[in-house]
Amino acid sequence: MQPKRSPKLSIAAAISIISVFGISIGLTVPVLALVLSETGYSSAAIGAHVSVQFLGLMLASSITPALLVRFGVSSLMIFGILSIALVLSCFALVGGFLPWLILRFFLGAAEAIIFVSADTWINQIAPQNKRGQIIGLYAAAISAGFGMGPFLLVFTGVNGPAPFLIGAIIALITLPLLIATHGHAPRVYPASQHSQWGLATKLPIPIIFTMLFGILFAAAFGLLPVYGVSLNLTPDAAARLAGVFILGGVICQFPIGVIADRMNRYHLLYLSAILATLALLGSTLVWDIKPLLFGLIFLSGGLVGSFWTIPLMLFGDNFEGSDLASINSVSAILYAFGSTVGPSIVGICMLWSPHALMFAMALATLAVAIPGLLYQFLSRNRP
Repeated sequence: MQPKRSPKLSIAAAISIISVFGISIGLTVPVLALVLSETGYSSAAIGAHVSVQFLGLMLASSITPALLVRFGVSSLMIFGILSIALVLSCFALVGGFLPWLILRFFLGAAEAIIFVSADTWINQIAPQNKRGQIIGLYAAAISAGFGMGPFLLVFTGVNGPAPFLIGAIIALITLPLLIATHGHAPRVYPASQHSQWGLATKLPIPIIFTMLFGILFAAAFGLLPVYGVSLNLTPDAAARLAGVFILGGVICQFPIGVIADRMNRYHLLYLSAILATLALLGSTLVWDIKPLLFGLIFLSGGLVGSFWTIPLMLFGDNFEGSDLASINSVSAILYAFGSTVGPSIVGICMLWSPHALMFAMALATLAVAIPGLLYQFLSRNRP
């Protein structure tokens, strides 16, 4: 017999846990890049180092649905949080390119457990009529986590064990809430015999948009400061471009969720893609008018964030049980893949022009949205 559930407490737990996922990436990616750069490693070596973290995320995501069925959401998430805290603590105890490379792989694997488990949990407990609002808050939390990572470095500094230990402590702070909700998360039961990738073919457009989110978010997170410097902004102002992009992702997700509860989610997804394209392209026209530039970057961040938020709602609308966990795992794999290849491809485009950052991001959005529109609005594929 299932224990009595506390929906509000469960929602709070899922939102808190996903913020740990955001913080762990937002903290480790910049601090390790800076330390390795100071040590003398090349950008290629640092890029490969980052890729290993997302490789761990991709590989572990593929087995997480089976683990959810076997051990349950609550137990697996407690294991994931403890694993993140342990790995971050190990970063503080050991140093060097190879030890950190190994630790990054295991950190990515632990992050995958949190990512897939939390996505599955929040969709299972969100009522259909309020799914958009709840997932909007949930998406805002992950964006806030991404932004909080670099913000913490202002207080901890880059060198030494402090950044990693603070990250571990933040992860452990969520444990009491997880323990309080242990057993409250719905069980993940086997739902069908379809493979993970077979399920993905049932909702191809939302799945592709989650990969697009990984490409665009990672590219903007890593390259907007470079873009700002090329526009003759001060280093601090250039760094704020990435912060404004993330802030857009935090603030806009709940309103997008509210709208998604009142209109066709597919239509909203395509509308977000069109507006994001216009905002990205528009920023290249007003780059010398700083309030307009920052405003369009803010709007771009909010709209790009919807490329993950709205698909997550659609997954909950169409799947349950292990099928929901499986489609979330495919989403996590493609997000990680997009996050790995996005900055590299867009960075190469910027060799021709700094504004290529915006053009490449807009082109990638159109490359997904236009075929998606054609596919979706064929009579047999209409939502």
